[in-house]
Amino acid sequence: MGVAGHEPAKPLIATDLLALATRHGAAGVQFGDNLPLHLLTDSELGQLVAEARQRNVRLETGTRRLTTDNLRRYLAIAQRLGSPFLRVVIDDADYHPDEAQVIDVIQSVLDGFRAAGVMLAIENHDRFPVDSLRRIIE
Repeated sequence: MGVAGHEPAKPLIATDLLALATRHGAAGVQFGDNLPLHLLTDSELGQLVAEARQRNVRLETGTRRLTTDNLRRYLAIAQRLGSPFLRVVIDDADYHPDEAQVIDVIQSVLDGFRAAGVMLAIENHDRFPVDSLRRIIE
């Protein structure tokens, strides 16, 4: 898939990744911010779900940028893909909320995540120390 600045000459598309996972016997594929699912068309998302079911591969969602709008967008995608969780990297290139902002954003979407039965997972490799992450989670 690659990441910014390190893209392969011919990047895989989402369904290519499913085929690769099948060849290697992987039970699941997690899509992260290096293949942003919100950029896929509705038809492409449908094709991804259908192919994953056909291949018996579990789909998991991930994103970057912990904002209310992005979390709501990706909650809908997680539900459509049947992902039990949404993994999120808090920051983005131009977005660096402080601890209180992160807590406010999470609280604003928490009821929707609970109602959908989707767990919100926060990446721990970001800039927040463990004490901040603990407070955010609590």
